[in-house]
Amino acid sequence: MEISNKKSWRNYVFPFFALLFALGSFVVLQSVDEGLIPWFHARYLDEKWFKPSMLWHYGAHGVLVGILFGGSLVSLLWKAEEKPLVLQFYTVGHIIFILVGIITYDQMLTMPFVLIMFTTVNLILILTYIRPKQLFKIHKAEIINKPLLYITFAATLFLLPQIWNGLSQQWNQVGGEFRWGEMAVMYVVLLITGYGAALGKGGAKVLSIVASISYLYLAILSFSIPDLPGSWGYVGGVVSLLISCSFVYFGFVRKVKKLN
Repeated sequence: MEISNKKSWRNYVFPFFALLFALGSFVVLQSVDEGLIPWFHARYLDEKWFKPSMLWHYGAHGVLVGILFGGSLVSLLWKAEEKPLVLQFYTVGHIIFILVGIITYDQMLTMPFVLIMFTTVNLILILTYIRPKQLFKIHKAEIINKPLLYITFAATLFLLPQIWNGLSQQWNQVGGEFRWGEMAVMYVVLLITGYGAALGKGGAKVLSIVASISYLYLAILSFSIPDLPGSWGYVGGVVSLLISCSFVYFGFVRKVKKLN
């Protein structure tokens, strides 16, 4: 991919919106607060919305909105033109969130603010992206990162039942919040991160780091609340920790060499 050194208004406008929306993910959408609730939940015991049994789901919100979405935007604050795959991932993730919400959550269509907000954010990022035409191309790596592909496939086999459980729980829930459905979306987006890191280019290393941080967080969360609904427990925590280390090594440290 050839990158021109000539700068346009997009080189200044896109980073501004990327930073703005990243901060929105961390603060406005409370991904940082909810991501920390499992360890600091005592302060929320008197809040009507707080449910001690949902600590894993609060953490899932932190992973999806904070690490996967917010972290992706942070990576686009510099050399964004070299990482179209990251913005593609960000947009696809939001599309999945909206579709799952519409299908499984009976109140999603009565919440136009969420639909309008996510749609507007993604449209602004796409329209201001430095090389917008690259967003409509498939950025396939010259050589597949087979270790990451195998690891992600194994993770898929483990997470499919978790995804189905989340969708089923959300379908059977009348009213309430979009917690189970959001957890399922988080798992799907996390798997997409892995496949993007294994098969893509133009941001594959970023996806490797984002996936690694997500699995590391989920490992710590599993160790912290092993018996709560949704938790992977101690065994799952160990596996998640190993996956996290694998994404760092095979996706970032070890160089994938092109075969002659």
